[in-house]
Amino acid sequence: MRIIYISALAALSLMVAPPARAAQDTTVEKDNAPVRQEPADKGKIIDYMQAGDELRVSSFPVNGSFYKVRARNGQYGWINAKHLSLKPAAEEEESSDKGGPEPERDRRFFVRALGGLDLFKPGDLNDVFAFSELNGGWMAGGELGWRFSNRFTVILRQEVLLKDVVAREVSTQIVYNLGVRSYPLMAGLDFTFIKDFPVQISVGIFAGLAINTSFAAEALSIPPPNRTIIRSNPFTTMVRVGVARPLGRMFSLYGEVGYRHLKTEALGTENGNGGGNVFKIAGEWKPRVIDLSGITLAAGFGFHF
Repeated sequence: MRIIYISALAALSLMVAPPARAAQDTTVEKDNAPVRQEPADKGKIIDYMQAGDELRVSSFPVNGSFYKVRARNGQYGWINAKHLSLKPAAEEEESSDKGGPEPERDRRFFVRALGGLDLFKPGDLNDVFAFSELNGGWMAGGELGWRFSNRFTVILRQEVLLKDVVAREVSTQIVYNLGVRSYPLMAGLDFTFIKDFPVQISVGIFAGLAINTSFAAEALSIPPPNRTIIRSNPFTTMVRVGVARPLGRMFSLYGEVGYRHLKTEALGTENGNGGGNVFKIAGEWKPRVIDLSGITLAAGFGFHF
């Protein structure tokens, strides 16, 4: 009889008690908020949430401040209340009547500064000197991006490619100052296929013009005029994989590896003074190709707004 009496009281209390909320909606207030495997500050981290992420968490905390949540990777874990924008019950119900909290927009634009190496191999130019000193050069540049969806970004990219070297021509033994330059201006599309913290990984494809791509030869042992330049504005393309590491909501570190195609048509000169002699082999002028195609390696810093 006693068991029946207790059961009846429990059933009655459930009938007359106000309905408890099984869960509540909230928004993450801080970037890189850890989701832990156990409801404790030293629990193993299984995922990170970013500021603006909307979550459904348990109604009541465990251990004073931890709410159960389903992380972005699908696992269930615990998140500290200090990372959340929790509302009192009355305010929660009022906001739910209005359709729930508005999602916070991601930052749509960014500017990025880059620097690194461009591992090109201009074989046609190297053949003149029977060496490979012109291989590879420095790259610097920047990007302006507009994230128009959760995964896709339109990017405008400007670069400077350069290489300077002193070399001795094989047949004449004349020493030259040599310089390679190019200023690619490209537009492209980036697709982010991994967005989870701590990194975001994307693949992008670009196309444009390699403005003022040039090769300059200056003969040091010949009095002026002793400098000759060949130049062109060839079409260029690039494919790259980029890795971004957010530093809060406004800044990020960035690295990339890619492959660029940049090659001019055969360019020639009949300027017999000084640097022009580098294009003369066995008494004949030979047009040269400037080929800066190759692997690119770069790193940089981004500002998001």
